[in-house]
Amino acid sequence: MTWNGQQYDHVHRCSVCYVKYGFIKNAEEPNKLNQVIKGKLDGAAMRQRAETYINNQIAKNEIIADIYLYKYLDTTKKTVKKLFPELLEWIEEQKQLQKARMNNKVEEERIERIKEAVILITNHGDYPTYENVVEISGVPKNYIRTHKKVSNVFNELKKRYRRK
Repeated sequence: MTWNGQQYDHVHRCSVCYVKYGFIKNAEEPNKLNQVIKGKLDGAAMRQRAETYINNQIAKNEIIADIYLYKYLDTTKKTVKKLFPELLEWIEEQKQLQKARMNNKVEEERIERIKEAVILITNHGDYPTYENVVEISGVPKNYIRTHKKVSNVFNELKKRYRRK
């Protein structure tokens, strides 16, 4: 086998040969496990950094994305799962809570748009049908039908302005 212009008599992949023959650029390069052993990755400090990032995302009302979170933590999800499983569990809970908060916000905004559309339609003397409300509010018909809270609000509004 030839590597970097040198001839080697064997091709097995043991770590000693990799270091000896230059297959690894820097044998002293620290990995995450060595950092934990040496105390560079502290569970409490990692939790504090995660809390800071997550609270910032919550304040900005943005989604908590793994790629940016773990980049901010200067580690990987796999490393956190292996070394700090309770932290990973907490992070996943926070992500689910933030997703639920964002979904609720979207739902509330759509309910408000539907209410405004129904008021506008009835002020013009028309009956609020799905088609009219969808056209004015911009909320998809399928969304109104499939989301129970939104559907209940829409049906309640329709009952108020039932044709006579």
